[in-house]
Amino acid sequence: MKAAILACMLLSIAAGGLYFLTTSGAGSEHGGWVGGMIHPSSAHFESPHFGHSVEHAGTKHEAAGFFGQDAHKLMYYVSAAVGLIGILIAAILHGPKGWQGLFLGNRVIAEKSRADSLIPLFGPFTKIARNKWYVDEIYDALIVKPLYVLSHIFHLIDQYIVDGIVNLFGAIPRWIGKALRPTQSGEIHGYAMGMAGGLAVLLVLVFVLTR
Repeated sequence: MKAAILACMLLSIAAGGLYFLTTSGAGSEHGGWVGGMIHPSSAHFESPHFGHSVEHAGTKHEAAGFFGQDAHKLMYYVSAAVGLIGILIAAILHGPKGWQGLFLGNRVIAEKSRADSLIPLFGPFTKIARNKWYVDEIYDALIVKPLYVLSHIFHLIDQYIVDGIVNLFGAIPRWIGKALRPTQSGEIHGYAMGMAGGLAVLLVLVFVLTR
């Protein structure tokens, strides 16, 4: 675990050093090799107020930057200072006791640290932070469960309404055919009986209508 953290630290420092590599590409004057990659990309942005060049009477002048300094160069000093302060605070609150502990280590588990004494000061925020700000619970309540319910609702609509209408139109011809199938049995006496019954119905209708 310590080897992985040490490797990440060294690679982060090495990546930061790329800022100071100079190239001939556009944007390298503000960020070296990294700036040369960002300048022609969609991530490029230059503030119209900090450290921009203006042209007056055919001569270019560098406009005043942030407190008279180039804002691009000033910010990597500010970010480095903020990062070092964060590292110092983390070392004080969570680091091992004694300088030898930085390499040998006398804390194999993160059960206790100096930061534990600050827990009462934050009250319920400690529990919220330990539960990862309840991001998983909020995501589950707002995204996962509603989508789960909607998926079942749409499944029922598709199964019983959409598919039901399609199956109904497919079943109607079968029902009609099943009802008419006995009239086409191929038996002569059945046809004769049908004709006699039809004739009887016609005679009854004529008799009723003519009265």
